[in-house]
Amino acid sequence: MILVTGGTGFIGRRIVLRLALVEGQRVRLLSRDPGRFWSEVAPSSRALREAMSASPVGLIPDPAGPGAGPKRPLPPDDALRTLREVVETVAGDVRDDPARLAEAMKGTQAVVHTVAILRETQRRTFQSVNVEGTENVVKAMQRAGLRRLVHLSALGTVNAPRYRYIYSKWLGEQAVLHGGLDHTVLKPSFIYGDSPSFLDNVVQTINMAPGVLPLPDGGRALFQPLWVEDLVTLIMLCLKDNRHVGQSYEIGGPEHWSLAEIYKLVLRVRGQRRVLVPVLRSLFLPGVVFTGLAMKNPPATPDELKQLEVDNYTDVDAVQRIFGFKPGRLEEHIDYVREIEAGWTGR
Repeated sequence: MILVTGGTGFIGRRIVLRLALVEGQRVRLLSRDPGRFWSEVAPSSRALREAMSASPVGLIPDPAGPGAGPKRPLPPDDALRTLREVVETVAGDVRDDPARLAEAMKGTQAVVHTVAILRETQRRTFQSVNVEGTENVVKAMQRAGLRRLVHLSALGTVNAPRYRYIYSKWLGEQAVLHGGLDHTVLKPSFIYGDSPSFLDNVVQTINMAPGVLPLPDGGRALFQPLWVEDLVTLIMLCLKDNRHVGQSYEIGGPEHWSLAEIYKLVLRVRGQRRVLVPVLRSLFLPGVVFTGLAMKNPPATPDELKQLEVDNYTDVDAVQRIFGFKPGRLEEHIDYVREIEAGWTGR
């Protein structure tokens, strides 16, 4: 059995689906609201369809699991029935005492830790979730006698407190690297798929700027977008192959994209037109601050604007060189942005 923290999140629930339906594993899902998993994994959900289209990487099936590689196509109702048989849900928070988290880990053989926040709220801060939450997971694993951990971090983490998000992710990495566990750290560029993510913020920005669309520093910042299902495949491969134990990998898709190129692509796919105008990042800041005060979920925050100073890309062949397969291109999996509501303001 494998424990997935944040198993109802954008990435976490896809890991649960792949483990249970494709790799023949029993899964324990840890979440503050585990009931969300069942409400969001509907028979018609894209996440379910994409999980079922994946090929197994060859994890040894759990004897009490459903068996690896179910026959295709598996009817959605059968898939949901299988999930209810092999997925356990546990209410919990990575901010909980490690002793309580260790109880949730009993009977498992590995942990995939996905919990993190990109933006802070009054109650959930970078320090409490990204740093202390990861420290708690490591301490809980030590307490439970568990060793295998796949930890999801981020590309561009730095020991620089002025970049508050990526600094918090760097601190979380340190807890993993020095925790005495059989760890693998994955550090991706931004992840995209049919759930609120970076590209949703791009659409939101486009819809807030009819006619003229200002881009900080002309949109020169570079990214290396990675499709969520390819990230899940990498996690499966890390769980399968002990050669990845003790490793930390910077990963991304097969292409570098500037911020301006990403905006142009989204505009083209959605059939929208804007005039892109370069604006110095320092002049962009007042508008970002204002939208942050006026909106609950703005398209960008001052922290995110500042992080454009830090590289968010690695070698374009990193995944193929390390894991032996080439991830999908952004243009191959971006059709879902057409479905993002025109008036999207956060969800």
